[in-house]
Amino acid sequence: GPQWDPKVYPDPAAMVRQLHAMHLQLMVSVWSRFDNNTKFWRTMAAGHHLIGGSTYFDPYDRRAREQFFAFVNESMFSIGVDALWLDATEPELLPNRNQRLALGSGTALMNPYSLMVATAVAEGLWRDYPTAQGQ
Repeated sequence: GPQWDPKVYPDPAAMVRQLHAMHLQLMVSVWSRFDNNTKFWRTMAAGHHLIGGSTYFDPYDRRAREQFFAFVNESMFSIGVDALWLDATEPELLPNRNQRLALGSGTALMNPYSLMVATAVAEGLWRDYPTAQGQ
């Protein structure tokens, strides 16, 4: 999920500021799955936004997309991260197979999963940073 390991990155915002001072931009890899010992997983599980008890969120659910972006915004964009690499957007071990998703059959909706994860971030950026697009 979109989080920093405090042992490796004790002050990610300061690191981003230092990189920007060197005229560098930062892209961070963010996954659409959450380890089950994180606050992100607990929040998604409490909202019934996980696919069939897996560690992947259901991006076909508008509320789950909004929550995913909130995580991304809080941990990345709000501290100045410039871009995201949306990694692991093709769920390993096919947790959506034979599951009911917000939009319908997880088996039928397997291929657009990546598109919907990207949509979660795009919708949030359009809403929260409308003038920053394309900069």
